[in-house]
Amino acid sequence: LGLGDLVDAVDCPLSPPDGWADRVLAAGRGLVLVDGIDEIPEAERDRARRWLRDLLDSYDGNRWLVTSRPTAVRDDWLASDGFTELTLTPMSSSEVTTFVRRWHRAAGPEAAPYEQPLLDALRTTPDVARLATNPLMCGLICALHHGRRGFLPRGRKALYDAALSMLLSRRDRERDMGTPYGIDLGDAPQIQLVQRLAYWLTLNGRTTMDRSRAESVVREAVPAVTEAAGYDADAVFTHLLHRSGLLREPTEDTVDFVHRTFQDYLAAKALVDRWDIGVLSRHAADDQWEDVIRMAVGHARPRECAEIFEELLKAADAAPDRRTHLRVLVVAATALDHATEVAPEIRERILARAAEAIPPRGANEARELASVGRAVLDLLPGPEGLDDESALAVVITATHITHDAALPYLARFAGHPFLPVRSQLMWGWTRFPATSYADEIIARLDTDSLDFTVVSDRQAVEILRLGLRPEGLDLRSGLTPYGMSLLREAIGGARRLLVPGSHTRFLDSLPSGNALKVLTVDGPLQGGIDFLRSLTSLETLVVHGTAMVDAENWGTLAALDRLPSLVLDARAVAAFPQSLRLPQVEVLHVVHDDGVPLDAIARTFPGLVRLTLVGSFGPQAHDLTPLASLPRLSSVTGYGRLFTGIEELAPTVEIHI
Repeated sequence: LGLGDLVDAVDCPLSPPDGWADRVLAAGRGLVLVDGIDEIPEAERDRARRWLRDLLDSYDGNRWLVTSRPTAVRDDWLASDGFTELTLTPMSSSEVTTFVRRWHRAAGPEAAPYEQPLLDALRTTPDVARLATNPLMCGLICALHHGRRGFLPRGRKALYDAALSMLLSRRDRERDMGTPYGIDLGDAPQIQLVQRLAYWLTLNGRTTMDRSRAESVVREAVPAVTEAAGYDADAVFTHLLHRSGLLREPTEDTVDFVHRTFQDYLAAKALVDRWDIGVLSRHAADDQWEDVIRMAVGHARPRECAEIFEELLKAADAAPDRRTHLRVLVVAATALDHATEVAPEIRERILARAAEAIPPRGANEARELASVGRAVLDLLPGPEGLDDESALAVVITATHITHDAALPYLARFAGHPFLPVRSQLMWGWTRFPATSYADEIIARLDTDSLDFTVVSDRQAVEILRLGLRPEGLDLRSGLTPYGMSLLREAIGGARRLLVPGSHTRFLDSLPSGNALKVLTVDGPLQGGIDFLRSLTSLETLVVHGTAMVDAENWGTLAALDRLPSLVLDARAVAAFPQSLRLPQVEVLHVVHDDGVPLDAIARTFPGLVRLTLVGSFGPQAHDLTPLASLPRLSSVTGYGRLFTGIEELAPTVEIHI
């Protein structure tokens, strides 16, 4: 490729001026990508390196990026020319989305209609999403989807068969790569050989193997594979390693699969071909074998499927504990959809057994079910047909399965009328990537009576980005001053706010027109409580602990024109100064009330209408006689406590115990 052909090679729609590429590179303003050095036959790579060095010498000062599969060339292959070696990390879901969008943009206008359907499939189809973890696999999925006019094969087996076909033969054939290693094999013989490697790895609980072991496995298998038997076994291995698209060398002396899914898929095929059903049943409770078992069902014929399911049910019955029992049942139930044919009675038995645990009964069972892993998501029902408690249980399960596949399921509950369901969804935010969870769930939540729990600056960023104005905010100590500043407008518009005592200093800057009605302060204060003066709409102040035990703070509280309701710790009440008067308080809740001085309450709150004592249930009785001096008192609530002196109160006072 000549330098003048660079623009044409990338299908640039513009015609550059004569000599443009030379001028850009001569000025050191270029970024040159040399993609896929490993695609060049090994015998020609030295010539490619000389070509690259000539360019480097001719055009100094530019940026150069050379890509290759790991270990296709030595680590120091270009080190002497100033190159630094970097390794791609697995792609996040947002990076996969970016890749898909750019792939379709590069593919031209005719590919545009297929972009969004593929993004939807990546979100909602676990089998597709499971493959999309690196650029090779993302590109393969994009090509499959585009080549089939927007339709991917239905079912995991059909999808992986199509992916294997593209990797094994179509990729090289459509790029006119020929046979760089002199090996010309169809898909079937290559699969027969590669699945021997997958079988060995899976049986030995590994994902990588020594290159020498891999060579030995292939060498032993080649004579039995008719189409490969005429080739040199070592040449066949080299071809499989470099051209099959399924294998790679993470280090110079090891071999693994380019994606774990292909190892599981081909190992399952080998197990069914050999009919090693005992191996499957012995690993029924091993989470590393879940996909192998499901894919074995997909490869098996009907009678073989029936036997696999019978063995799984036996393994569930023999499980040593409930968690293992649940795991095996979930594997069996999720494998049903992979079978091409299952007798109705077998299907009914498996589903009936799974129904014993799904939906879970209560929070403890929900968390136990979540420990089984991602496969549970395929079995969780709802929200349709679930009562409120069952809906809460399945949401607890799903929020404890920290996998991207949980997000579309959880999003279905965003508008659920039962507040504990939506509160659980809010709690789950901390367990998932902040941005994707915010887009999928937080932005869709029905916020009626819901408090938004915010534990980090990252979540504060998302609330600001989405323009959310929650009615209630539960702020945690993980927020920094930066996070609190991001939430200033949200706090000003909230009606309910829980804030750590250490963060109350940030409330000094609240706008005067704030709508705050209920403020809860948790933990020791840093600074005073002058900010309360600006909370003109405040109706209830809740103070946990002894944060208010300070003469200046009591003075500020007494100076407030309006504070209808107050919630205090009994220790704070016991520390009231003799002179303190809070006549504006009409409703008082006292928590941890053992030994609370009722005379101090009667003295401090002359306008009290309702008193509630909440906390430990001691055997001692509370003498209500001091409360007789309160002319407006209408009710006293004690939740099971013993009261004496009731006869001293006005007959209109209601006592609730």
